[in-house]
Amino acid sequence: MTGAVVMLRFLPWTPAEGTTSGPYAWEPVGPYVWASADDRSLADQVIARIEPDATILTMGRHNDPLMTLAGRRTLVGYTGWLWSYGIDYRARQVDVAAIYQGCPGTQTQCAATELLRHDGISYVEIPASSYAQQYPQGNLQWWSSTFRVVARAGDDTVYDVRSAP
Repeated sequence: MTGAVVMLRFLPWTPAEGTTSGPYAWEPVGPYVWASADDRSLADQVIARIEPDATILTMGRHNDPLMTLAGRRTLVGYTGWLWSYGIDYRARQVDVAAIYQGCPGTQTQCAATELLRHDGISYVEIPASSYAQQYPQGNLQWWSSTFRVVARAGDDTVYDVRSAP
């Protein structure tokens, strides 16, 4: 059985291997893309600018470049994996939703800033298109006017929230 699975690798639909140099030792070439050029650019910026032990709040995408390529830890991560290991992530997911809502209007202190400190979050990643869909009542303007941008690629922005009011 193992031999049959290994032989599947050589079928024509399997993406060929790309380059074997650079920060990503194996890059698939073909119809399936795990990480886009923007994802790789964001990961490179995070690797260069953010300390390795920092906690970054992400939206829990299974292929989030900050977790998969930059190797940074997050508050929750992809819930499908957490669920499969029997980890109860619901309380943290409530915190994540409250944080991503931001503060109303131009208010600087609210539940979001308190939770950032409480949960030890140093950076927040906001992919604008996913953010607008998942948090329609969120305050993207508040994020951009309150915190410094550390990395940006495509519609993803990473904010430094260590100075949360």
